[in-house]
Amino acid sequence: MKPRLAFSSLFAMLMSMSMVWAFSFPSLRPNSMASGRMLLQMKAATITTPLPIVVEKPMEMLMHDPIFRKMTKTIKATLNGAKAAGGASIMQQIHKIIEPTDVLVIGLTILCRKPLLKSLFAIQEKLRPLFPKPKYPKHSPRLFEDSLFGYLERPTYYAVWFLPFVYLIDILTIVMHFLGFDFHIKGDLPRLVFQVSSSLLCGSFITHIKDWFFAKSREDHLAHVAAGGEKRDLVRENTVNELTSILVWGMVMAFSLEAMSLEFGFALGSLFAVGGIGSASAVLALRSTFENVVGGLLLKLQDKFRVGETITLPDDKKKGSRGDEGCVESVGYVTTMLRKQDNSLVAVPNSIFTQGEIINWSRTPYRLFQTAITLPIEQLPLLPETINRVKTRLTKEEGVESIERDVIVAASGFKEGKILIEVSCHLVTSNDVDSGRLRTRVVDIIASVANEVKASSSGK
Repeated sequence: MKPRLAFSSLFAMLMSMSMVWAFSFPSLRPNSMASGRMLLQMKAATITTPLPIVVEKPMEMLMHDPIFRKMTKTIKATLNGAKAAGGASIMQQIHKIIEPTDVLVIGLTILCRKPLLKSLFAIQEKLRPLFPKPKYPKHSPRLFEDSLFGYLERPTYYAVWFLPFVYLIDILTIVMHFLGFDFHIKGDLPRLVFQVSSSLLCGSFITHIKDWFFAKSREDHLAHVAAGGEKRDLVRENTVNELTSILVWGMVMAFSLEAMSLEFGFALGSLFAVGGIGSASAVLALRSTFENVVGGLLLKLQDKFRVGETITLPDDKKKGSRGDEGCVESVGYVTTMLRKQDNSLVAVPNSIFTQGEIINWSRTPYRLFQTAITLPIEQLPLLPETINRVKTRLTKEEGVESIERDVIVAASGFKEGKILIEVSCHLVTSNDVDSGRLRTRVVDIIASVANEVKASSSGK
């Protein structure tokens, strides 16, 4: 670090000396210098004639830069105009906008925002016994964060800083106009900022009040369930809450764009037509993204599957293979995360779910299980007893549905000179692990019955 510090100090010293030389001693420059250039004499062992090398000082390079010269000219003209006007015009304009009473009110509002909300919450809690009590007890004690005033804490934070922000835009506009950096737009920039900011502030209030209504409804429902009432689909309500928030912010953005179009003087429809072929190319390039977003919105609305459920993706027609199967980790607006059976995590584009059939095993109460056994023709007299025993044992087995679905055990033909007995039943399961255990148990029952029948026939 020490060599770097020494080098930095030396470089800063050289720059300072160059600045002093450029601004303080213009008369000491050699007469042979032309536009800040001087010739140095270099000698080498193989060269006898001096080689002229053009060297330019850093500050002189900056002074010859066209952008720097333009900025210097603008500042000098502005300062000259301020001196001619008495230098008090900018302060007079700022004083017309900001008054001491405005500053005092804004400061008190910023300091008293949160204490005022908590005071209102305390008053509400004191007045609560005057209102009729609900028929069921509350699920949890009421806190400030769970109340309407707690949900309004963030929007009110934005609201109290809204006016200082608008005042700051006004001051910056006056200063930029005073310095000569005018905004070459049609309309009033502070008014435009006010309209857009007020739209965003209104959207914040609407979404937070909506979130409070949904949270209160969920809290009342949990208390209702704790008192022995029926359950409600809270996941569906959360989805509706999320989609309504997107709708509100979409309307806010539309109003903001409309305000910008009126202030800047261009048609809102021209936003979609600017660029011609370039815009069309951008739309085509983002086509897959739009399809995924639309697919995500449809998944939220249709509720085809949820987090934690096991699904099978649509078949891959190009590869001719069966779709992947796994547990849903998350459902986004562009991709869905799927945990496969080998524990790998796959990001599946949402457009796939709109192009084929999806099997949701978690919402499939029964899984069909089919198998077959053979019986030698010599044991034909044992066929009825074998069928009856297999059917009786499977009907009594836990996990095999026998009320809403039939257990079918029947001889269906011949195979390699033996009688073919097919077994068909439905297993009550929602995942592959339980399904595998039940299939193993069913096969064990069928094999045990076949051995018992064979052993009983041998004993006779």
